[in-house]
Amino acid sequence: MRVFIVAPKSNLGHVPDEVQDILNSGLQIVGSMLGNVTYTEFLREIRRTKADVLWLAMHGGAEGWKFNSGLVDGPALAALIRGRFSYVYLNTCQSLIQAQVLQNEGQVDVVCTVRDLDDLSAYSTGSLMAAALAESDDFRQAYERSKPGNNTNYIYLAGSQNRFLDPKAPA
Repeated sequence: MRVFIVAPKSNLGHVPDEVQDILNSGLQIVGSMLGNVTYTEFLREIRRTKADVLWLAMHGGAEGWKFNSGLVDGPALAALIRGRFSYVYLNTCQSLIQAQVLQNEGQVDVVCTVRDLDDLSAYSTGSLMAAALAESDDFRQAYERSKPGNNTNYIYLAGSQNRFLDPKAPA
């Protein structure tokens, strides 16, 4: 799978560890935005990137995702990813509401967090997801293998991507 990683600079100490594990996982990394990531730069890079997975490792919440230039909400991100990605991995704290916008409007499968997480738990799950995805090349299977035991932190949202990419596919 071709992966595009976005990890703006933040106070999350394990985000660099997660990024390093993704880079070392064996996944095909086709782009990354690390450090001072503004929404404008992100928009420009998204338009050039050809990837299967958009991976966000950053602060997030019910209002959206925190880029170094401010918050970006689900409707704005959905417009950017629609038709460009098949999967989105949101390691961003309580992103369910905005993730549902991506699922429905961006027409992608999404893995997201349903509540605030400690940085170490988020890192562990992200690291395991990257390794499982590299091994299986199957986003759903990688989620099942990497989610925490007695999982109350992450959820898989199946999108309508196949219908979007193939208008003849059944609804």
